[in-house]
Amino acid sequence: MENSSKKGTNQKVRALSDREQARTKLAVFFGSRDTSGRHSVIETIANATDEISNNFEEGRVIIELSEDCRTISVEDTGRGINIDEVDDNGTPYYELLFTTLFAGSKYDSTLDSYTTGLNGVGSSVICYSSKFYECVSKRNGKIYRVQYKNGGEIINELEVLGNTEAHGSKFTFTLDETIQRNIARGGYRCPVVLSAIDELSDTTSEYYQNYFPYF
Repeated sequence: MENSSKKGTNQKVRALSDREQARTKLAVFFGSRDTSGRHSVIETIANATDEISNNFEEGRVIIELSEDCRTISVEDTGRGINIDEVDDNGTPYYELLFTTLFAGSKYDSTLDSYTTGLNGVGSSVICYSSKFYECVSKRNGKIYRVQYKNGGEIINELEVLGNTEAHGSKFTFTLDETIQRNIARGGYRCPVVLSAIDELSDTTSEYYQNYFPYF
């Protein structure tokens, strides 16, 4: 007997790119589009905290909020993220860190502890869900910078801005209000940022009492 129903036959199957996964399935990574902006702050601060607490006896995490409450910067006095290096296949680390899901240094790390965050996912998801994303790294006597726009489109390949004796990393991002619903309703506010800090301080109280926040 011939089946008269054509429904479900010859359907196309394809895999979503990393960018499509991050932008269309944001709630899978961050729990909800309504809280994803806050989670982006938590993720970035947590990474900065891990960098300092696992490598230094003291340090600072500095948060800057733009006047329009839509752009946030998180800077740490850690070692400086190694965006100037490449992997064994010649792929730049900044591509792995910011535009590749499930790639990151924490998978092979023997460091003592981590606060929170989505290992190998968070930075890429933030980059893909931001209108602007920038990483500046001070390490090995140099200042390096890489920038993205429109959810992961590279603006400038890795640049060397100059020389420095300082060390640390600074991440700046402007979240895309078409992806991040809470940003569309008015951007970040100090209570949002401070509540993110409070959530982290509950799990790392000793560290935060000594070195954080610096807001």
